[in-house]
Amino acid sequence: MKRFFNSFSMDFLIAFRNKFILISIGLAILYAVLVNWVIPENISLEETSAYFYDNSSSKIFSQILKNSDNEHYFLNSKEELYDTLSKEKNQPGIIFEDSNFRIIAQGYEDEKTLNIIASQIDMIYLNLSDEYIPYETQTILIKGDSKNSLPFNKKMIPILLATDIILLGFMFSAVMLFQEKKEGGIYAYRVSSAGTINYLLSKTFVNSIIGVIFAFIFSFLTLGFTINYFQFFLIVFLATLLMSVLGILIGQFYDSVSNFVYVIMLAAGFIFIPLIPLFSGSQGNILYKLIPSYYILFGVEELITNGRMQNFLEPVLFLFIEIIIIFLITISITKKILIKR
Repeated sequence: MKRFFNSFSMDFLIAFRNKFILISIGLAILYAVLVNWVIPENISLEETSAYFYDNSSSKIFSQILKNSDNEHYFLNSKEELYDTLSKEKNQPGIIFEDSNFRIIAQGYEDEKTLNIIASQIDMIYLNLSDEYIPYETQTILIKGDSKNSLPFNKKMIPILLATDIILLGFMFSAVMLFQEKKEGGIYAYRVSSAGTINYLLSKTFVNSIIGVIFAFIFSFLTLGFTINYFQFFLIVFLATLLMSVLGILIGQFYDSVSNFVYVIMLAAGFIFIPLIPLFSGSQGNILYKLIPSYYILFGVEELITNGRMQNFLEPVLFLFIEIIIIFLITISITKKILIKR
C-alpha cells in the first residue's frame, strides 16, 4: 500500500505540474458558463417548417395559417417561393391548390419528414371539408414520473460530460506515459520494486480523480444539489477509470502525442456512438452499453430529470466487469512491452 501511495503522490504531482487539473477546472467552468448563460433553455420547434404559397381561388389557406402566426412564411407568388427556397436551404415549400397541394422538397428531407408534412396538410383539407373528426387522446409516460421537463441547455450536460470526462481520462493517462518515456522515468521504474499493478493503479486513479473534480465543478455549477451525487460520482469515476486504463493500454504502442492524435480522434468517434440511441429516443441494445460513454449519457440524463437513477446497479456492474477485463489485459501487455523491455 505504501508503494501505491508513493506512486500515486508522484503521479498526482506530475498531473498538477502539467496543469491537467487546471485544464479540467477551466473546462468545467467554461462549460458551466455555456450551459447557464449561452445555450438557450428552449428551442422552439412550434413554428412552421415550410414556406407557403396559396394558389387556391378562395385564398382560404393563407387566411387559416396567417391566424396561426405564420404570416411571414407566406409568399405572394410561385416565383417568390422558388427564389426564397433557393436561399433558405433548410425548409421545404408548399403550394396550396383548391383540391390538392404540392410539396417542394430541398433534398435533405427523409420520407418520414415528408409524410408528416403531408399528413398535417391533409388535416387542413379535411377540416375545410368537414370530414375531419377530432378525438380525445391520452398520453402515458412509460419512463416514470419526472420532476421537471428538461430544458435544452440541461440536455447538453450529459453530452459535455461524456465527451470531456472520458476523453480527458484517455488522453491524460497516455500523455503521462509519453512523458515518462521521453524523460526516462520509465527506466527508473523498471528497476524499482513498485510493481506493474501499482504503476497502473496510480495513473488510472489520478486521472479518475481529475475526472471527478471536473464533473463535480461542472455539475454543481449547473445543477446544484438536485441530483444524487453518490450515484453520479461513482458512474463518472468508473467510466474515467476504464478509459484511463485503455489510454495506457493503447499508449504503450506510441511514443508521442503527435502519433497518438489519430487514436484520440478514433476514441472520440467511439465515444459519440451512444448518441445514436440518445437522439433517436431509444435505449439501444447491449452493444451500445459496452461503450463507457453510454452510462454517462443516459445515466446523467436520468439523474438530471429524476434526481436519481432507478436501475443503478446495471451501469456499475457493466463498467466494473469491463474494468477488470481491460485491466488484466493491460497488466499482461505492460509487463511484456513497457516494464520488461
